[in-house]
Amino acid sequence: METLTNSFSPTTGTKEEWNEAFSRVDDFFRAHRVRQTFLILEILRSAAEKHKNSPGESPTRLAVKEAQEQIDTWVKGIMAGSGESDVRKVPMGLVAFLLCDGPRKFPEYFLGRSNLPSELVDGMRQRSLEAGPDLEVSSMVPRPIDLGLLPEVADDTWEFLQRNPMVRMFLVWTFFLAIVIGGLVYFIN
Repeated sequence: METLTNSFSPTTGTKEEWNEAFSRVDDFFRAHRVRQTFLILEILRSAAEKHKNSPGESPTRLAVKEAQEQIDTWVKGIMAGSGESDVRKVPMGLVAFLLCDGPRKFPEYFLGRSNLPSELVDGMRQRSLEAGPDLEVSSMVPRPIDLGLLPEVADDTWEFLQRNPMVRMFLVWTFFLAIVIGGLVYFIN
């Protein structure tokens, strides 16, 4: 942490506020699968400059906003020739960055403005996502569930037992005696 303190020492805000800002921007970059401490420090330096002009603003808020703005600018610059609408450029570009395995292959070029490898730029521009099939209105009519022969047999058996209480009592006692005898056999052995 000594190295980070020497390379970044803002004149406004508290140490705790800037540590929280560092943590949030680090989490933000990790969400994009990028771990670049020097990028976080650049973001924090830029946020510290903005914090001088508006010291009432939270350093964390300024840092995360700065990170989002830089990511948006970077992605829009790459996706400029992709044919995507302006609204979709950033989300589609970030997904394309993940799809072309940018965080693993090109982490050092994340937020880079120049000398981007053509493999990264082409990979991001060529990746496109399309929604599934168009939504169509359909109607589904509820049908009775066909359970086969089982419900019919169960109904017939239930009706038979309802009409013949002696058979029902015989089955209950048989079941009870089977449990008792089974238990005795189990405990004796």
